[in-house]
Amino acid sequence: MQKGGGIHLCADLREPNKAIVIDSHPLPHIKEVFAKLRGAKMFSTFDLQTTYYQVMLHEDSRDFTTFITREGLFRFKYVPYGLASAPCAFQKMMSLILKNQHGVQCYLDDIIVFGNTSEEHDNNLQSVLNSISKAGLQLNRSKCKFRQTELSFWGMQFHRLD
Repeated sequence: MQKGGGIHLCADLREPNKAIVIDSHPLPHIKEVFAKLRGAKMFSTFDLQTTYYQVMLHEDSRDFTTFITREGLFRFKYVPYGLASAPCAFQKMMSLILKNQHGVQCYLDDIIVFGNTSEEHDNNLQSVLNSISKAGLQLNRSKCKFRQTELSFWGMQFHRLD
């Protein structure tokens, strides 16, 4: 069970992971992400709803995720948690979705939009939200925080300096 009461399906993907060619797209280094936030005075943070389950698994790859239950054989239609290539492939997808956006940093499903002024922040935010919507991705609204002057993210603290 998840914190919110929903069901989170877990499957042992050790054997399928042996057959997967892992995407080598790099994950951003956290220190570099935070370095780009220097000078920002306004922040919005959000993450995506059920991260990988929003990404369709290619038809040719679905058989690798087959698992057995008392009810029979099943396979994933969407990228499951635990699939070895999922984090790098997801980061690559998000990098493409947010390409050419200003004032945004993304680490997997965690997104920070920022600006040096309220107007700059709001323009960046609208552009990023449009890109996410156009990609068909859903936000986890309970974790969204908009137009904040302080940011607590991944154990780091940022606040507006005037």
